[in-house]
Amino acid sequence: MGGPGSVEFKNLISWPESENLGIKYYSGTASYQNTFIIKDEIEGAKVFLDLGELYNVAEIVLNGHNLGTCWLRPFQKEISEYVKQGRNKIEIKVTNLWPNRLIGDQFLPEAERYTQTNISKYTRQDTLRPSGLLGPVRLMIIPDRDEF
Repeated sequence: MGGPGSVEFKNLISWPESENLGIKYYSGTASYQNTFIIKDEIEGAKVFLDLGELYNVAEIVLNGHNLGTCWLRPFQKEISEYVKQGRNKIEIKVTNLWPNRLIGDQFLPEAERYTQTNISKYTRQDTLRPSGLLGPVRLMIIPDRDEF
């Protein structure tokens, strides 16, 4: 829905804060990908992924395993079974709602709009909704009880 394709973010931001209009008014799913390294032994520990703040839902894929969808606060998922010592690859697919695209389309000529709907609820003056992965994204490692 008008997205720019591949973009690298230096920092996590809400999509409407972007100068790129394809991101600012984007509606759909965006994939965040990264790798992280766990240096310490984690066998027996409980490991949780905390996504922090996000809008609106996120699907998590860790080391090739789909861990399902987070759609309620807190956006956390236990990942103990799939995280490993060493290099880990994570993908977080975040999907927002469509008001931002409907608002953005109000700035385009009708023939160039990405959406066609009978809903005329949104105007150019409406406030854009926060969207995307804002974080902070962090791991929470709870050691095995025997280590206390």
